[in-house]
Amino acid sequence: MMPAHTSRARAMSRLWASDEELAKKDDDHLPVRQHQHQHQGPNGQWQAAVRTPRRRSVARLLAYIAVALLLFYALSQAFTSSPHGDTSDLIPSSTFNGRPPPGRGSTGSTEEAHDAASSVQKPKTYNGAIKLPGLGQSLHAIAATEGKKPKNRNVLFAAASLKSASALLPLACQMALERRNYVHFAFMGRSDVPLQELVKINGIDDTCQMILHDARPDHAVDSTEQRMALCSARAMYHINTYMHPQAIFIDSTSAEESYFLRGLRDQTRGTASAIIELPERPGMRLAWITKLDSAALAAWDKITIDILVQAPTSGAGNIMRLLTSLSRVDIAAVPVPHLTVDLPHKTERQTEKFLADFQWPPRTGANAHLPNMLSLHRRIPRTKLSAEESSVRFLESFWPKSKSHSYVLVLSPHTEVTPQFLHYLKFSILHYRHSNSAAVQDWDAQMMGLSLATPTKLLDGSSPLAAPAPGEGAGSSFLWQAPLSDAMVIPGDKWMELHGFISHILELQALSTESPPLLAHKEISKKYPSWLEYVLQLSRIRGYYCVYPGQETSRVVVGVHNDLPDVPEEYSEDDEARRDAMGEDVGDDATAVFEPHWHVDILHTLPNGGKLPNLRSLPMLSWDGKESSATALDDDAAAYRARFMTEVGPCKDEQLERQPHTFADDLFCYM
Repeated sequence: MMPAHTSRARAMSRLWASDEELAKKDDDHLPVRQHQHQHQGPNGQWQAAVRTPRRRSVARLLAYIAVALLLFYALSQAFTSSPHGDTSDLIPSSTFNGRPPPGRGSTGSTEEAHDAASSVQKPKTYNGAIKLPGLGQSLHAIAATEGKKPKNRNVLFAAASLKSASALLPLACQMALERRNYVHFAFMGRSDVPLQELVKINGIDDTCQMILHDARPDHAVDSTEQRMALCSARAMYHINTYMHPQAIFIDSTSAEESYFLRGLRDQTRGTASAIIELPERPGMRLAWITKLDSAALAAWDKITIDILVQAPTSGAGNIMRLLTSLSRVDIAAVPVPHLTVDLPHKTERQTEKFLADFQWPPRTGANAHLPNMLSLHRRIPRTKLSAEESSVRFLESFWPKSKSHSYVLVLSPHTEVTPQFLHYLKFSILHYRHSNSAAVQDWDAQMMGLSLATPTKLLDGSSPLAAPAPGEGAGSSFLWQAPLSDAMVIPGDKWMELHGFISHILELQALSTESPPLLAHKEISKKYPSWLEYVLQLSRIRGYYCVYPGQETSRVVVGVHNDLPDVPEEYSEDDEARRDAMGEDVGDDATAVFEPHWHVDILHTLPNGGKLPNLRSLPMLSWDGKESSATALDDDAAAYRARFMTEVGPCKDEQLERQPHTFADDLFCYM
């Protein structure tokens, strides 16, 4: 009968015979032969026989030794520290049921786990060939996650430090419970704590459908720092091959091992995986990350955000209040937006003095190394700008690098933000523009922008806005065709289209002595900047809308004040504009509902356990505040577009059906 171990070895060989990189394991099971006889000497000790071996036996022995040396050399080359070596260090497994694969065993004792962890005090001198004995079992078991495809639902949490693992595991578990992604956790540390035991120590049981990967090398306890860095890189190479994680979460604090961060960053440089570096207490500060799917997370480090503030000619208190609130913003884990403050020619001395000392991003201990991200622009002409000139200056202050990944947030000077406003901003952009739902349902096609503030008035600045009834499971968020300039995010593709739209209109006005009635009539109050009128026109032409949050959410993100009126420069000498900016109320609208120091978890203000609603489930308002629908909005847009192209274009009837153009060229026929 064939020995059991030989039978298993041949079965494993057959299982992976098609895997070119794993077919070398058969060599480990070659039969062992003895070439020397032994006898018992007079002193009772076993000794080699004195009989001289035959020449043929000697030759065979030398041949075996030569073959063994060649095999040893070949294997040592295969297991060198290069992260791009083969996968012969992976152990296959043919089972996967969605539960965490087994670790290295279990002691069942927290005390024993700590004793094992203390073994890292051994001298770190081992620098041998790299093997990852525990990684293959789990990687070969995740075929159901389609990890070999570049686009999938896999996300990875990775750690080497026990403290970092303790910070990441609860967040990973919470994301797994959301069931939007296949959530993986890989451990690459020196500790001998069994992986299953490490998970249990951190309070995670089998209800958490997280897939575990033991990515520790052999001799982890006494390996050199360089070897451990190379092992981390090798592990990430294999993980990327078999998993292609869309996002990789790591602990960016000093608690994490430097060799791990070095190896991971070296290996993932140039890959498609987004690296998300988590700060201290990520479970409290970044719980919203667990609500995002893999597609949204994959865009984490691809999107760029610019903040644009137009300072008023008077009312230094407003701009100082806004910038002070920005200096308190939590920028942990979120790439810092570039901030541009656009100054008029005449600027109050208080504003100048404040800006001289203002720093962005704020220079706290953790952010001291960050580069300056503040730009100040100051206008040269001394005369007051016209509405058209002001719009041009505004559009020229920013240009998106990417149509799909660049965003600009316009903040009015009379706004104020809370510390978590950047987190909500990124949460909204990733969900509404880059999630799987956004891609499947084409949400970005008609989205002119995202607002952080909830409006209470119509565009005339005085009539109350009747908010629509909350949608089922959507909270009080809603869609409104009208844009507002208080705190609005405009995507790069819409900014490009608006830029072209205004360029064409100004060119037409330069060619004609009269402005078409459609352009001469204004729908928006002069308390708002003049460029907003163009945004409304483009929105009505295309059937675009903006996404507005419910009051519960907006009041813990941004406050809109009216205690210090800041009239746009182009309307600074207009009495009507000053009255509209002040409003009829004596008090400040933001005082009763807004606290700039609030640290309320945004997720607590959203429906369904903190989920941003599906865009198609939100109620919709037309530009004049009337309840509408997607179909009605499209019909109104078609009629208004035909009128605009005819009266302003000017286009003939046969030219009205044209494909939309990036720079709105299709709306104009004068060229």
